[in-house]
Amino acid sequence: TCGSIPCIDEAVGRMLRAVQDYGLEESTVVIFTSDHGEHLGDHKLLLKGLCHYDELLRVPFIWSDPHEGARGVHTAAISGTIDLSATILDRVRLQPYHGFQGRSFLRVINDPSASHRAEMLIEDENQRHVAGLGTRPRERTIVTDRWRLSIFLGHDWGELYDLKDDPGEFKNLWDAP
Repeated sequence: TCGSIPCIDEAVGRMLRAVQDYGLEESTVVIFTSDHGEHLGDHKLLLKGLCHYDELLRVPFIWSDPHEGARGVHTAAISGTIDLSATILDRVRLQPYHGFQGRSFLRVINDPSASHRAEMLIEDENQRHVAGLGTRPRERTIVTDRWRLSIFLGHDWGELYDLKDDPGEFKNLWDAP
């Protein structure tokens, strides 16, 4: 990971220089994101894995658009990769197909204080058996601005964290009345 970060920085820099060299700054939307985060030692875990802690779920998403959006702002609005294609379609003013599940994030790009989703559902079906569980884990997580709830199919326990009072997700409230 420590080697990948400067490699990504350099590659993004080359791409942005090429956009400038060709004089395309005023007609190019630049989007940067990732498919997942990394634990990097948080909660004594490495890489990605079964536990849907914030460091795994919160991924970079940068939208740079010469004609849309506030400049240099950050939003805490909940979104997911399912919304990326809906946002791109909205930006180029194309309607998604009937039944499309993503929601355009363009409104939040233009007004970072706007809300987007009340919750995000994350599903994870592991392809290998995990020690301690005895099965291929199937985890479902719902995240709101205040809570994260994770359940594991076939198990009578899970995880419930109050993200406001416990942003580090250290106190599992699953068994709390």
